[in-house]
Amino acid sequence: MQLATFRTRLGFWLPIAVACAAILFLFIMMQLSAITYPFWDHWEQAETISIYYEKGLGPALWHVLTSLSQHTRPVTVRLIFLLNGILTRWDIGSEYIYMYMTLAAGLLLHFRIIRRIAGTKEMTASEAMLFSVVTILYCSPANHNNHWWSWMLQLNLNAVLSLVGLYVSAFEKREWTRNILMAIVCWLSVYTLTNGLFLLLTMAFIAQFRTSKPLLPGKVTVFWLANIAAILWTYFPIAEPGMTAHPQVMSVVQFALMYIGQPVAALINFPYYNMFEPPFGTMLSTLCGTVIGLFACYIVFVYRSYFRDPPPHFIFMVGTFIFVGLSALGTGWARVTFDSFGVRNGNSSRYVVTGSLFVIAMLYFAFAERRDFLNRVSFGYLSTSNRTNLAIVAAYTLFVLVSCVSYVRSFPIYSEVRAFNFRLASGFAPDGRVTPTDPALYPNATRMGELRSRLLRLRIGPYRGDPVQAP
Repeated sequence: MQLATFRTRLGFWLPIAVACAAILFLFIMMQLSAITYPFWDHWEQAETISIYYEKGLGPALWHVLTSLSQHTRPVTVRLIFLLNGILTRWDIGSEYIYMYMTLAAGLLLHFRIIRRIAGTKEMTASEAMLFSVVTILYCSPANHNNHWWSWMLQLNLNAVLSLVGLYVSAFEKREWTRNILMAIVCWLSVYTLTNGLFLLLTMAFIAQFRTSKPLLPGKVTVFWLANIAAILWTYFPIAEPGMTAHPQVMSVVQFALMYIGQPVAALINFPYYNMFEPPFGTMLSTLCGTVIGLFACYIVFVYRSYFRDPPPHFIFMVGTFIFVGLSALGTGWARVTFDSFGVRNGNSSRYVVTGSLFVIAMLYFAFAERRDFLNRVSFGYLSTSNRTNLAIVAAYTLFVLVSCVSYVRSFPIYSEVRAFNFRLASGFAPDGRVTPTDPALYPNATRMGELRSRLLRLRIGPYRGDPVQAP
């Protein structure tokens, strides 16, 4: 009896320890590698904060509401950074507080989803194992670009908002409470990142699908059509994506498969060789995306009877498939011909945070259907026998070990970022003179001089308080 109790406790606490290790890794790497000096896109935020110190809060808020960031309107992120800039005279290092809060909120929501699906009074060993797998994917160094640059709060925040919307759409039982919450999340998501538009379409579809007569228009239909019209009217026009040519269909499809497959592929073999560029190889991520995509279609086919009276975990999975699929295809259409990297952009680190939701949704569904999932997807060849359970534990152990190797192999990337931050610091001399680092700060030398002089005059950013110091 004591041996059985020990095994039970070990089966619970080991996965919890693995999850804690992944979280600790993420926290330490963010602490060591955080970029704390402005460069490239981050200068857009300098404009907003400078307007506040030169003209006041009203003009700064108007700039937040009306200005573009390439082909997005990141109002929520700019508003957060503006308020923080007012409080700190634009201390970029303090912006990571919101990164930590956002990442923590997403992980807590994943924990909540697991507990909701399990429906148990106390957390079990199987739940702990699932949570550790999700945590490994969530904290993965494949997301590294979203860890060391606070400007990527817009991607992290949008991913969390998307997860909130998918959770509410699946698990909230009261129809109008569900629809109103979903609409609020959609507005916030759209004004955080452009792929919030794909969340809007997904939420509208789920809302109609969950009505008593999904094929007929009704109050819910009018509600969502009004929201879609209002968002499109206020959001557009925006800048067109900087494409050199219209992409080929197969290139967009491959990009989408890589977008879905890279979260797993990067844990199998960590491919990133520097902090900025996507990896050279596309075969592994394309293969993983193909396998994951086909298996997702197969699951939906096997459980197609659930469309008549869908349980929450099925709605969550299907909604996630639609949202991530639309995001992958839409991003691919804009990015395949964006620059010389071409379809390799599908492996970009910044997209992993959204692409990983696809796999996680499948895991949640399999866990919810754990009593007969293996039996149904294998047409009776597999079952929940002790031998199968042992195979699951073995697969979990292998996944953890392989992931550990990829986590360790990511150290050079974070070290490179830390060195880059030191380099950026050297570009802000106390007297604001031109430095050899200027091309790394901003590609236009004349504009760079104007930006730095403005910060020096207003005593904000690197020039707040005492003369600038290296990190």
